[in-house]
Amino acid sequence: MDDNQINSRYYGDINSKKTQQLTRERIHWLCKQVNGEKILDIGCSQGITSILLGREGFKVTGIDIEQNKIEYALEELNKESDIVRSNVKFANEDCTVINAELGEFDTVILGEILEHFSNPDKLLRVTFEYLNKDGKIIITVPHGYHSYHDHKSTFYIGNFINLVGKYFQQEYVKIQDKTIYYVGKRKSSIDEKFDLQNCDSDYIQSILNVEEEAFLQFEKENEIYIANKNQRIEKMGQQNKENKKVYTKYADFKGNEQQYISYFEGFHNELTLIKNELNSIKGSQNDIFKNELIDSIKKSETVLLNIEKINDDYEKVKSEFNGLQDKSKEILGELRERNYNDVKGMLDNQVIKKINVDFEEIKNEFNQLHDKLKVIDSDQVKSILDNIISDLRNDVCQQSDVKEINAYKTKVKQLEKNIVSLDKKVESQKQSLDKVKKSLQVSRQTIDYLKNNSSVRYRIGDAVVEARKSFKKAVKLPVTIMKLYKDHKKGKFSDELAASIEIENTEVKEVVSTIKSTEGCIIFTPTNGAGLGHITRLLAIARRIKKLQPERKIIFFATSSAMHLILQEGFLGYHLPSKMLFPEDTSAKQWNMLLKEQLGMVMKLHKPSMLVFDGAYPYAGLIASMKEAKDLQRVWVKRGQQKKGTESIRDEKEKYFHHIIKPGEAGEEKTSSKDNHKVCEPIVYLDKEEVLDRELVRKQWRIPKDAKLVYVQLGAGNINDIDSTLGKLIYVLRKREDIYVVLGESIIGNRLNIYQDRIIVIRDYPNSRYFKAFDLAVSATGYNTYHELMYFGVPTIFIPNTNTKTDDQVARAKNAEKQGAAVTLIDSSIKDFEKAISKILDDNTNIKMREAAYKMIERNGADEVGEYLLNILKEKEM
Repeated sequence: MDDNQINSRYYGDINSKKTQQLTRERIHWLCKQVNGEKILDIGCSQGITSILLGREGFKVTGIDIEQNKIEYALEELNKESDIVRSNVKFANEDCTVINAELGEFDTVILGEILEHFSNPDKLLRVTFEYLNKDGKIIITVPHGYHSYHDHKSTFYIGNFINLVGKYFQQEYVKIQDKTIYYVGKRKSSIDEKFDLQNCDSDYIQSILNVEEEAFLQFEKENEIYIANKNQRIEKMGQQNKENKKVYTKYADFKGNEQQYISYFEGFHNELTLIKNELNSIKGSQNDIFKNELIDSIKKSETVLLNIEKINDDYEKVKSEFNGLQDKSKEILGELRERNYNDVKGMLDNQVIKKINVDFEEIKNEFNQLHDKLKVIDSDQVKSILDNIISDLRNDVCQQSDVKEINAYKTKVKQLEKNIVSLDKKVESQKQSLDKVKKSLQVSRQTIDYLKNNSSVRYRIGDAVVEARKSFKKAVKLPVTIMKLYKDHKKGKFSDELAASIEIENTEVKEVVSTIKSTEGCIIFTPTNGAGLGHITRLLAIARRIKKLQPERKIIFFATSSAMHLILQEGFLGYHLPSKMLFPEDTSAKQWNMLLKEQLGMVMKLHKPSMLVFDGAYPYAGLIASMKEAKDLQRVWVKRGQQKKGTESIRDEKEKYFHHIIKPGEAGEEKTSSKDNHKVCEPIVYLDKEEVLDRELVRKQWRIPKDAKLVYVQLGAGNINDIDSTLGKLIYVLRKREDIYVVLGESIIGNRLNIYQDRIIVIRDYPNSRYFKAFDLAVSATGYNTYHELMYFGVPTIFIPNTNTKTDDQVARAKNAEKQGAAVTLIDSSIKDFEKAISKILDDNTNIKMREAAYKMIERNGADEVGEYLLNILKEKEM
């Protein structure tokens, strides 16, 4: 890090707020990119990056050639907890020489280092040796010229890629805030012949795009900079004019100093004579004359003071004028330098334009060649045949044998008849085929309509299912069915069907080329439930696949409002808003049509080898788009623990998938997999080693050593409403002075805005990263939170939600209670809470419940599913 006051800039002790913000963003980006457990921070300076990573559980070695920087870093490290100190080591090392004792690393960080080397290639060669075979390099380096005394190398995107390309395979590159951000993977061997000019045109174009974006950003900033400078120059010019007036005013004084001095000396002598005369007439009775003389003397003294002030003012003006001249020279120097950079930017833009012109010429040549190779249409074929017949006639006319000519004429006529007959047959076949296609399409749409949510059959079935849940709806069931019958007779549903067929019959022909680098990818499609369950399960699986097979591209197509969770994991994501966010009069058919169109386009672009769906019920649009995709393995992650009467409705949709994955329930006996059904352990987002240390979390939250920490996640509720479940719970917890409460806030829910003593609100994802810190949890019984609490061994009071459509939370909570890991409360009173909390916070009971929870899940099902999916693709690709 440059100038080596990085800690002070990170904490805002020096420089401006903007500098602190840029420093923090750069360091946080470095930390976010690391991979693996062992990290080497080369040129660690004062150690802030290494310490931040050590807090997150990474094993970090920071090295720097300057001893005083290592000493500073060690002082900072001594302020950290024992855990962080055990994770981080600092050493005074020459980074251009390999120290075999340090071993190999999963990630090496070069933050603002390369620019300090005249020969940065030497450092990269050593870095290459420090990395293991799958190691990652993370680099930040200033982009373009920076006038720092210790910057020995200047980097633009071209010479930077040529430098690092020999050693690393690029995974990410971007220019932002005059800094190049780069992530690469170690190549199997050093590629001494690497040259950007020899790379394929798509890659070169992508690099040019990065540079163009950077220059665009620079030009915008430069325009603002020049405008500000011009304002300053204009202001200083006006000030200069004022100073010139003052200078002119006193220039006469400067040129006639001796004359003024002589005049003032004579005037002073006259005053002295007057004073002497005044003294000689002391005691005179002529008071009037005496007073006049005194007034004259006072006026004379005032004149002398004014003369002295003029001298002082002159010296000040002279000093200001000299300073103004120095500033003018400085501004002129800056403008000259800025003009040079502008000219260089113009030259660079001319080079880029020349490359773009060359590229367009190649593109035009390619298009011309492509046009020549296009299949000739039927009119062209007929024209060619006519030309052949005409040539044949000409050849025949040149023959001398009449019999031979007649024979040729007969053949020509027969050939013409055959062509006419063939044309008629082809046209007839086309018409017949078009009729069959239209009939087939109408039949398919009719069948799909009868299966979707708008059909009469579905609506009657839905009414019956809802009637089984509610006595009120059961009483109204005959009326509901009669209304549906009347609507059917009026043709309401037929009109919807006709409208849907008319929409689907509209043909839009457009050629979409596949993105080659993503062919064979896996598309994950979670539905938008009430929480984050579906998206969390698929993210857990995707993370394991990325770990097992980093080269496999992963893409998400989601309806969830938590798209940022996908993007922060580094996955490409497409988003279609949930139907709930569309206008109320949007029909299911309309929304499914939009889903089919957008998901279909995504699959054409990326040509996936597998689609993994997680949801309670597959959308009609999803099924339609899957049917159209070729060579696509279709997988449904179909969570169990369903309420009675809902499973058969879902089972009917299994036929559209090649594989069904059923995540198990903690504590239940795992059923064996059969046919295309795979039963796995419960799926959890984090692994146990990713959870933060108990003492570290409690220290960060300033929880007293002997206090009990309770995690609460119940969703909606008001803590000030004593009649609500949440209100009762908080009332009981706050009665005990030794309890601190942490309220888990959903990142897609409303903010709680709670400010009370001993209550902390966290809005993070996933909150399970803090679970080791808690002595007790009070939670609803959704699939994800339930299994995270059990997997990480948190004794829990479960309050199941009984109003879910399909998920049987009561059965799940009772299962944990049966295993001795939890207590289940439904419609609880304050006394129920007091009794349960007192029981679980007893030290002996707490230990037993924690152990029972750990035993409920043997292995994270995400690992199991990741391996299973990759094996499916491996068999398919063999």
